[in-house]
Amino acid sequence: MTHSHVDTVALLYPQMAEKTFLLREFDETLEPYEKDISDPIGSSYEIYVECRDQIEQGIVTLLKFMEQQIFYRRRQPNPPPSR
Repeated sequence: MTHSHVDTVALLYPQMAEKTFLLREFDETLEPYEKDISDPIGSSYEIYVECRDQIEQGIVTLLKFMEQQIFYRRRQPNPPPSR
C-alpha cells in the first residue's frame, strides 16, 4: 500500500482514517517516501522479491512496535476501580 491508498481510504471512509496505516509506517529508519510498498503486478521476479522483503521488514517493525506498546501498558499503574 502507498500513501495515496491511505489518502483514498481517509477520503472515502473518514471514520477509518485513524485506523489506516502503511505496513512500514512503524519503521523509524525510513524516510516517509520509503514507506510505500508498490504493487508488483506485471513486474519482474526481482521486483516481487523486493516487495516480499519490504512486507517482511514491515511485519518485523510492526511487531516490535506492538511489543513496545504492550510493555508500556503493562508498566502503567492500574486505575482505581470506578464506583
